[in-house]
Amino acid sequence: MKVTVSIPDALHEKMQQHKATLNYSKIFQEAVSTAIASKERLKKNIHEEIDMESVIERLRQEKKEIMEDYYEQGKAEGIFFAKNVSFTELEHAGTEVDLKYLISSSRFRNDLLGDYFTDYCRDSPFSETSLVPFMRGWLEAVKTFWNEVSKKI
Repeated sequence: MKVTVSIPDALHEKMQQHKATLNYSKIFQEAVSTAIASKERLKKNIHEEIDMESVIERLRQEKKEIMEDYYEQGKAEGIFFAKNVSFTELEHAGTEVDLKYLISSSRFRNDLLGDYFTDYCRDSPFSETSLVPFMRGWLEAVKTFWNEVSKKI
């Protein structure tokens, strides 16, 4: 099988000077074989020397704790939001907004909540993974708050 390899012009010029004494095909084959063998040894060592199951379990536990922290942060932010917004915004968030809506609404922009989530997320270190538990906590707090106050107003 033939393979085309791109090289810089300067290297090509030097290769031309030594083409009579060097077998570039053999050099390339040996270099690729060495690189592949090195990758395969590394992969083998990772699986032999590391108890992957315990690493995976540790990472799962860390992820769970991080997601719980984001959920709690969301609840705290939801309570802050509920205490400080207008009646109309609170009623809207407490009755008409759900998690699917929050996540899918063109990066969290809507007529009543405005850019609240866009601004908040821009200033916070959220990934797509961490945003869902944060939103879930926020929404739970806002809806719980609304359910408590709506009976009394």
